[in-house]
Amino acid sequence: MDMNALLLGRSWSKDACAHALADHIDEALALAEQLAGTALGKWRHRVTNDAEHSGRVEMSGDDLADRFSEIREFISRLRSLELAVTTRITRARVWAERLRRYDPRLERIAGQFLGGTHAFVDAGAAAADTTNSDFATADPSLAYLRSRGLIDPHVTGLDQIDEITPGYRFELWGGVPLFDVAELLHTFLSAADVHYTLYLPDNESASEAATADSFSVTSAPAAPAAPAALPVWQADPVSPEEEEGLKQSETDPANAGSSPSRSGNFSCDGFAA
Repeated sequence: MDMNALLLGRSWSKDACAHALADHIDEALALAEQLAGTALGKWRHRVTNDAEHSGRVEMSGDDLADRFSEIREFISRLRSLELAVTTRITRARVWAERLRRYDPRLERIAGQFLGGTHAFVDAGAAAADTTNSDFATADPSLAYLRSRGLIDPHVTGLDQIDEITPGYRFELWGGVPLFDVAELLHTFLSAADVHYTLYLPDNESASEAATADSFSVTSAPAAPAAPAALPVWQADPVSPEEEEGLKQSETDPANAGSSPSRSGNFSCDGFAA
């Protein structure tokens, strides 16, 4: 079953469609940035200066083999990223079509997005079968680089390629500038973000991050408070008269065998007992 028909046949909410669309566009933009930054390094070689062969590059057989291998790896990397960008855009088109049906506010901008990315509909099928392009060109590597706008038309051999940095001038599938595609993706994503708030503002993101950090840190339990000092029972000061009376009671035979007593108030930390 066609994946597009399967997705469109199910019931999806507007928010789900918007977030799925944003995920694919985000990934497409990230892959486009990788594609623009993929470069073929400058190869060190010696150039002749004599009048007869001025400007020609002198290479050994091993040097040429290594250089051709580097170029083919570079092209393989570009093809992989180009196909990945195309896949993400194709998925984003499915969700854009669904969202256009749900939300009339995005009908116009979604229509522009679908029209601007229509060239990618058949790109996947063309990439899967390279028979025609390989048959029509003498060297598929040169033909690929020339069709993507990375080398001059007069370049006739891989040994004439010195250094390549695609940037956003790279032409997807030989006719769609990468810069224009990235601008279209960013514009549509910004429009969807206005209506659905797909991304939090910087201040809210920082606030949520700080809140998450505060919950993730386990604070050490507070030390228990020191116990209060136990009350110390102490007697009131004894007056001279009371001391004299105690001495007499101790020597009185009538009080023999009894415990000595005192007529004083006891206090506990200043409070009357």
